[in-house]
Amino acid sequence: MAWVMLPQIWVVLSALGSSLFPPGMWTKFNAGLDRSAWYLHSLHQVFQQRLENSRSVEQLGEAVREILASEAYLILVPSGTDPVVHAKGYPKRHKEAEAKKTA
Repeated sequence: MAWVMLPQIWVVLSALGSSLFPPGMWTKFNAGLDRSAWYLHSLHQVFQQRLENSRSVEQLGEAVREILASEAYLILVPSGTDPVVHAKGYPKRHKEAEAKKTA
């Protein structure tokens, strides 16, 4: 079922990665940019392993790379940190933030 959604995901992501959309547009997503970047990067990794040589997966990867290289995302990434490493670290950051809220 997920493979059927890849073309639709690509259409959305190609538009989102475009410079036509201002950084503030990510506030329209419940997950926000940081969580969305982690989710889409993770989704791409899974699809890449399961659907080798898929053009849709390649396009998803291109869109994810565009998002991770975007000015809006790079603002979130600490200086000296690779954007991909930062995206992968979202679950840990989120867990730590939630623990602080309950402490």
